[in-house]
Amino acid sequence: NAFTPGNASPGQNDMFKPFFSGFKYLQFTIYDYRGNMLFAEDDTADPTTPLIPIEIDGWDGEPISNSPYYIYTVYGITTEGDVEITKSGTFIALR
Repeated sequence: NAFTPGNASPGQNDMFKPFFSGFKYLQFTIYDYRGNMLFAEDDTADPTTPLIPIEIDGWDGEPISNSPYYIYTVYGITTEGDVEITKSGTFIALR
């Protein structure tokens, strides 16, 4: 995984975010290589309109760390069955 924040082509690959569907709650977090949290975002579906999906805007690469290596975590609860899902991984920010 890689993304290019602040690249020469605005709107192309300048946000790092998960693509998902079928969740009623989602939490997205970014850490630097030392484990310092740089970004956190979450969203919860409106129970009165369960068919409208939740939206995560994503991370724009700020604040800048001393390393190009980052860690992401995604925690969510599915709309069907209330199953808890946790995923994590690494990615590179190409500046």
